[in-house]
Amino acid sequence: MTAAATGLPVARTTTTAIASGVRSRKRSAEVLRREARDDEREIAGAAGAMEAVKRAAAVSTAAAAAVAALLSPWKRVYKQNHLTHMNWRRGVCRVQPLDIFRNQPRRPRGSLCIGFDEEWAVSVGVGQAARVWDLRSGTCRMRLVGHQGMISTVKMDKKTIVTGGVDNLLKVWDVESQECTQTLEGHEGEIVKIDYDDEYIVSGSEDQTLRVWRVSDGRQVRVLRGHDGAVCCLKFRSPLVVSGSTDTTVKIWDVESGVCAATLRGHQGHVYCLHLLDDSAAASPSSKRPSPTPTPPRPPASSRPATLSIITGSADGTIRHWHLDAHAPHRSRHLRTLPGHHPQPVVCLQSDAHKIVSGGADNSVKVWDYESGACLYALRRHTAGVWELRFTEGKLMTSSFDESLLEWDFTFVDEEEEDEVVEEDGGVAGKTRVEGLRG
Repeated sequence: MTAAATGLPVARTTTTAIASGVRSRKRSAEVLRREARDDEREIAGAAGAMEAVKRAAAVSTAAAAAVAALLSPWKRVYKQNHLTHMNWRRGVCRVQPLDIFRNQPRRPRGSLCIGFDEEWAVSVGVGQAARVWDLRSGTCRMRLVGHQGMISTVKMDKKTIVTGGVDNLLKVWDVESQECTQTLEGHEGEIVKIDYDDEYIVSGSEDQTLRVWRVSDGRQVRVLRGHDGAVCCLKFRSPLVVSGSTDTTVKIWDVESGVCAATLRGHQGHVYCLHLLDDSAAASPSSKRPSPTPTPPRPPASSRPATLSIITGSADGTIRHWHLDAHAPHRSRHLRTLPGHHPQPVVCLQSDAHKIVSGGADNSVKVWDYESGACLYALRRHTAGVWELRFTEGKLMTSSFDESLLEWDFTFVDEEEEDEVVEEDGGVAGKTRVEGLRG
């Protein structure tokens, strides 16, 4: 066949091939455009994801900062409480006298602070009216005039003051009006100790009895007889009263029935002081570490603990630790004996879940480990026998026959040493500095 005969099909074939190539290139371009669009979408998605990550990171950072800001005060409080706890363990403190007479033109001689808390103190003296002092300002808040002779004991809160005197009388004072609202008569000897709650006042006397008075009307509702010597100390935890006497015994009474439920024997001398402690608080694992939160208020009678510890101090120079079953007082038992201030009498004491603090006729204040019973150290600054003591989480106050009232501050922190105080396996490593005298 000649070329002329085949020219038309050849042209058609060439045109078809060219068209096919054009379509193929169009399809390739379309694919590339789609891929480009896909890449753009992926890039946009990645950018969005990155922005989301950045926003989440910013939120997390802000949340972390907010949490840190929220926890920071508690961290500081916990750290301070921990350092205070360690100071109590080691005897690191600052001691200063609280001069209640600093604003008076003349300092009376023979004065003794027989009762005090963090804000007020009650002083007595021969030929002086008892006075209530504001410890921070040094001003006299009120004069307790009415007893025939010296006031021998006092118990107070910010609304009521109850005093007992050598005239065998108890007097109830209203703080706001500064007036004596009740005079309670019945004892036949000097009033030695007082405790009370919202319902009853309980008093102990040299006449060997304890008497229970109703707060509302001052009426005597019970006389607790059984000691063969003067009552020296008592604590009231309704419905129980625990008392110590010159007859060397500790007795547990039921206020409602007036029955002596148990008698604890072991001391070889007058029982001068005692303290009651909730056993559940002492046994709790959390009580072994300082808490960043305040101590909760005392629970109502219906929810009070079934078991208590009784800590007693005696003229025999020892401290004894007893277990008290509130539901079965006759099962109370002796746990251990601490050597105390031997051979001098133990005159006053207080305890919490960590420690027992005692004051003695040997002029010293001693701090004991509650769990082991070991004496951690002795604080020596008084020059005469210690009469009374009281401590809070961070401070200890002591009064003495040397006429002084001292404040021992265990919240003291040396800024240069603060970060060096660490705890290792229950022990303490780091530098220690004691302010004041320590024996």
